[in-house]
Amino acid sequence: MAIYNYGIGLFFRWMRFSCRGFNSGLQLLFTLRPPVLLTYWPYWLMVAAAGWMLLVTIAGAYLLARGKLYNCRIFLYTMFFSTLIPVLVNELGWLAAEFGRQPWIVYDLLKTEAASSPI
Repeated sequence: MAIYNYGIGLFFRWMRFSCRGFNSGLQLLFTLRPPVLLTYWPYWLMVAAAGWMLLVTIAGAYLLARGKLYNCRIFLYTMFFSTLIPVLVNELGWLAAEFGRQPWIVYDLLKTEAASSPI
C-alpha cells in the first residue's frame, strides 16, 4: 500500500513540476476552472428539493387514498410552505448554470471580462 501511495505522490509531483522548474501551464488550468462549490451545492440542493417534493406527493397520495387528505393539518401546512420550493429550485438552477460557465461567455472563445461593456 505504501508503494502505491508513493507512486501517486510522484505522479502529482511530476504533473506540477517540469524538468526545468514549475509548470505554469497547470496554473492556467486552475484559473480557467469555474468555482466548484458554487456549482456543486446548488445542484445537490436542487436534487434534495426534488426528493422533498416527491415525498410530499407520495404522502399526499397516501392521505387521499385513506380519505384523510383534507383533515390532516400538518400535511396542509407542509403543502402550503412547500409552494416556495419551485421558486428556490429555479434560482438554484440559475446559480448552477451561471457559475458553472464562468469565466466564459462562449467556451474557449470569449471570456466574461471581454464581453462586458461600460454602459
